Amino acid sequence: MSHRVPPTTPEAPRPFAEPVEVLAAIDGTLADPAIAPGIRRLLEQARQALVHAGEHAMAAQRRYQALFDAVPDPVSIIGWDGIVLDVNRAGLNAYRRSRSEIVGKPIHVLNPDLPRDHLGPVWEALSRGDTYVVDVTNMRADGTRFPVEVHSATFEQDGRKLIVAVARDLSGRRDAETRHRELMETIDKGILVRDATGQVIHANAAAMRLFGIEVGQPIEEMLSEAHWLVVDEHGHALSNDERPAARALRLGQQVESTVLGFYHRQDRRLLWLSVTAVPQFEPGTDRVQQVLSLFSDVTALKRDSALFDRAQALARIGGWEWDSGRNLLYLTGEALRISRCRCRATWHRGPARFPRARGRALPARRIGARHPRRAWHQPRSAGHAQ
Repeated sequence: MSHRVPPTTPEAPRPFAEPVEVLAAIDGTLADPAIAPGIRRLLEQARQALVHAGEHAMAAQRRYQALFDAVPDPVSIIGWDGIVLDVNRAGLNAYRRSRSEIVGKPIHVLNPDLPRDHLGPVWEALSRGDTYVVDVTNMRADGTRFPVEVHSATFEQDGRKLIVAVARDLSGRRDAETRHRELMETIDKGILVRDATGQVIHANAAAMRLFGIEVGQPIEEMLSEAHWLVVDEHGHALSNDERPAARALRLGQQVESTVLGFYHRQDRRLLWLSVTAVPQFEPGTDRVQQVLSLFSDVTALKRDSALFDRAQALARIGGWEWDSGRNLLYLTGEALRISRCRCRATWHRGPARFPRARGRALPARRIGARHPRRAWHQPRSAGHAQ
């Protein structure tokens, strides 16, 4: 593996002396009684300015350190050669090391798995003015590892190019993702996940069983129109754009439970599924990132409902249901036909009046509770009150 040499940066001119040395020299000169008054005044002014500058520098250093340590994520200042120059308090806590164990050491002390030329892509990105983002695994002092997402940027200090690297601990996110995957795999509802283009990127075990897809088979192909005809409750074929997932992706809104028929062309198998599509958005935007579709098998319920309606139609039996708590009466279609009521099979609020039976009109409550037979011109009816 090749080892790249970092780009050279101009060396900053070295100061002649430290501020404390300059102050000591000025104080020594001022102690000489033979110094000229004009020179003394200039030296005193210079000394005062140097003291003020030192105080300002110390205040700025304290502000820097306070801000540096206030960042909740580990932050490292790294030289262009990969040597750690500083690390904040969160970094010391995360790596469980003392400052002396990190500062002045190569970055490999925090991530021994880095390749020798790992700084090459960092230099290239930072030299273009970009930030560099990478997922790596860092190591604590006790040898335990934890995943991090590192964002690196460059800045200059005293003429030197330095790298500031912020490491975001992904342990919590990875745990949440693991729990999310486990939940998706154990839930009894079929779940399909589609990306922003509408392509299926994941199907849980329940969805695989529901659509008869074997492990290793291409999910998108097995769900295509070549295999499945999708219809609404009335048997009308639906295009891809009319289905709940496409509508949720297009509108950015949840599409509530929609009953659809899925007819497998090869197996001649019909499934009735209740489908709910939920859009998920990119963080901080209104753009849909992916859509979750949840499927519940309602084939048995749909079949029972159709058989019940058919049996009622063949037997010419009318049915009613009265909700005494809400004073509502429900009449089936056959019951409405028998009673010659020109309204739909739905809930009606009492005491609404219905067509005359045996010479008089009866309110909804009397139809449901006291005189059910008087409501019909034919005696074959069935019903109950709640």
